[in-house]
Amino acid sequence: MQFRSFHNSDPPRLHQLWHACQLGRNAAEGFSCDIFELFACSQPYFDPEGLILAFDGERAVGYVHASFAVNDAQTDLDRRQGILSALMVHPDYRRRGIGRELVAHAEQYLLKSGAVSVEAGGGLNRNGFYC
Repeated sequence: MQFRSFHNSDPPRLHQLWHACQLGRNAAEGFSCDIFELFACSQPYFDPEGLILAFDGERAVGYVHASFAVNDAQTDLDRRQGILSALMVHPDYRRRGIGRELVAHAEQYLLKSGAVSVEAGGGLNRNGFYC
């Protein structure tokens, strides 16, 4: 398994992975790759280093998106508060430790970027992506 940060050519892979992961009733479905890219990768606070993909050869099999909470004034990011915005592993690759490894990579990114706490699934008011 190889892990690397986001490349500009990745949105179609991420979009396909999202739909393959069968996320359940409350997850967004049926949206286009353009919509995915708009909300997940085109925000001014998007950092490619915080979106980490897992590959089996050329196949993207998982990803984690680490980001930061917004400050109290809602004018900037609060880099002390790390957020795990998304974590996905393709159903064919679950129960192999890939998710655990993705979380470890995300935590490393957040801590080296100044986070003193990390929260998974921050919710609507704490997640600048996937809302």
